[in-house]
Amino acid sequence: MDSATDILCGFVLYLALKLAQRGIKKGMYQRILHENQTLVQYIYAQRYETIGVLIFSAIMATLAIVLFGESINYIIHISQGDQINIQFGIFPISIIGFTIVLKLFLWCGCSLALKKGFNLSLQAYRDDHRIDTFTNIIGLCGAALTYYLKGKYIYCDPIASTILSIYIFLHWLLICICQTKNLVGHKSCQRTLDEYICRLLHQFACSIFITEVQNLVSYYVIEIHIKVPCKITLVGAHSICQSIQNGFEELDGVERCYVHIETEECTNIF
Repeated sequence: MDSATDILCGFVLYLALKLAQRGIKKGMYQRILHENQTLVQYIYAQRYETIGVLIFSAIMATLAIVLFGESINYIIHISQGDQINIQFGIFPISIIGFTIVLKLFLWCGCSLALKKGFNLSLQAYRDDHRIDTFTNIIGLCGAALTYYLKGKYIYCDPIASTILSIYIFLHWLLICICQTKNLVGHKSCQRTLDEYICRLLHQFACSIFITEVQNLVSYYVIEIHIKVPCKITLVGAHSICQSIQNGFEELDGVERCYVHIETEECTNIF
């Protein structure tokens, strides 16, 4: 079941990444939107990656619920005196050991790849391989205690499975909640807001009176209201707007920047 789930989740993340790659590249929003090329490209394609991770987390949480139900059922059968046979020979031990080594290798590989560049899907896979590594080790220990010690230790295997299923469910539930929050969008902290305001100090604006930074998916969307001199021309105002937008959208972690230009005497004219 675990292997089938990994294959299914891998297909979901692959499809999400392919759709995300069809979107507008970073820093190209203004040029592509002005050239009216949006008919063949997704504007906010990065949302697909978040949706893929959300589905990935939901599948893993559902699998944890199934494992929890089987573990409870296992405990009930043992308490009723039913004989439970555990296959713990060389072959199953070798398979579990190979799986642990493979998952550990994949976990380290994903961790190293994340240090080179952040990727939401890669982060989800890293968490999955880390959890699989620990759960297989603990599951192997629980099965060994049950098989060799027997007696009261026969409960070690189902109890270990129950604890692991609860941990897996809570972990992926938190990931689901986090990705849902990112997909909807939420206001960023004041420190992030202050950092972006500081980047505007060298611009031609007379004042910056409203700035908002929202966290959507894994990127920031910045909205800025600035005041410019009354004598500035429309071309000059547009040039300032484009300069600010392009400057912010080229920064790492920024997806879009919206600039609202107003004059010192009149507001909300653009």
